[in-house]
Amino acid sequence: MEEAGTPPAHVPVDQRKTSKLAIAALILAIVPTCVGQLTAIGLAIGSLVAIRKPENRLKGTGIAIAGLVIAGLWLIIFPLIAILVGILVKIRALH
Repeated sequence: MEEAGTPPAHVPVDQRKTSKLAIAALILAIVPTCVGQLTAIGLAIGSLVAIRKPENRLKGTGIAIAGLVIAGLWLIIFPLIAILVGILVKIRALH
């Protein structure tokens, strides 16, 4: 008899480990620095490539994609903030 909440004995437990590159990509993507964002994108792409190789037995696709998306958004937001600050400085100088 099996206890509630435990998987049947014949179902293999997931032995894959989470990609450390994916975790690093997510951490760097969250910290708002341009160098960190570019590094995060590279790490995320590298981790996705490593995760796809079956011999590596890695998981973390979602983490890598999240790092890639967040880093990409920061790279879009940075120039917009710089443009807005420049406009505000010009407007303030006119008054």
